[in-house]
Amino acid sequence: MAPPEEKFERLSLTGWMLISDAELGMACKCLKLPRLRSQAWKEVHRRWDPLFLRFLVALGDKRNAAEDILGKAYVQACKCIDTLEDCAVIKPWLFTIVKNEWASYYRRPDAVVSLEEFETVDDQRAEPTSRLSEQDLTDLRIDIRRALDRLTPAQREVWVLHILGSLSFPEIAALRGCALHQVTYLYYSARPMLQKLLSGYDPRSPDGT
Repeated sequence: MAPPEEKFERLSLTGWMLISDAELGMACKCLKLPRLRSQAWKEVHRRWDPLFLRFLVALGDKRNAAEDILGKAYVQACKCIDTLEDCAVIKPWLFTIVKNEWASYYRRPDAVVSLEEFETVDDQRAEPTSRLSEQDLTDLRIDIRRALDRLTPAQREVWVLHILGSLSFPEIAALRGCALHQVTYLYYSARPMLQKLLSGYDPRSPDGT
């Protein structure tokens, strides 16, 4: 069996983009050649930076602060990469470090997702032909935020990680250090409440209903 260096030495730039998360985790952890290890971390940045930044911005951070937190998180990840026991879970492992760095940045020991400035409607992703005006989008953000604020902290965190962070339920379970059934319960127990609070939304109505 070829050692990791030989396996990854043969990869083209496109090849790096096609390797699995498990292989990428192994590359970040096991490669000794600085050039190859650097390429592995470049692929980590390419693959997950947009996801991590979107997650941090959802917690209420401005873009500059989010980038600063993410940079510190990567420094920490490089230092403790040897603690990654299962290379296949490198994404939730990195998410844990990002979340902890965010908590440390604001000196928040509980690190519970706050939705005080959460904006679930992204103007840049809105369709050009959207019927919603700028004011309608603002009102919709407020309504969604109010609805999410009705959830428990644990329910809100699962919803943010799954919907905004694009993490699967198993990945969220690994991130939170709990059983899979607990994550699915938190998600689906909150769903009827959100559907009820947001059903029939009409931005042209004075009360948003």
